[in-house]
Amino acid sequence: MIKKIRQELGLSQELTAGYLGISRSHLAMVEASRRALSSSAYTRLMELYMQLTAGKTAPPPPAMAKEAGAALRKAVEANRIQREYQLAAARNTLRKLEQQQQRASGMLAKLEDLKRKGSFKDPGLLGIIEDNVKKAFEGSAAAIRLKTQLKIKALEAELKFLKGTK
Repeated sequence: MIKKIRQELGLSQELTAGYLGISRSHLAMVEASRRALSSSAYTRLMELYMQLTAGKTAPPPPAMAKEAGAALRKAVEANRIQREYQLAAARNTLRKLEQQQQRASGMLAKLEDLKRKGSFKDPGLLGIIEDNVKKAFEGSAAAIRLKTQLKIKALEAELKFLKGTK
């Protein structure tokens, strides 16, 4: 159950353990049902869950050893930077897909114009070209575009959360 809550919140074991005031290995054992979670740590988990599901930013982790707090902040910052890079890459991919879609639409319009005018000498070849353009861009591009848009939304949400944990 604790693992499910942690995953629902999108938190790593290290970050969750920091909020609960326990080690990551202790949390891993709790999630594997090898150790019990103290009532105070469980209470902190429920408070964190209620705060994050209410749309508020995460509270600062409880007082931890200076080293552990610094390591946790460093890990969160590294995670944030990585997610920002992934978000920029996903946005770039989406931009390229949209450009490909525009080019494909332009090519299809030109092919349609050639068909209408009858200026293409081999209508069979024109049909093959048209089919290939449609296959190459319409089917796969739409699915990839949707997947990329979903990835962007997920990364934006994760970055919003990570920026709130500072």
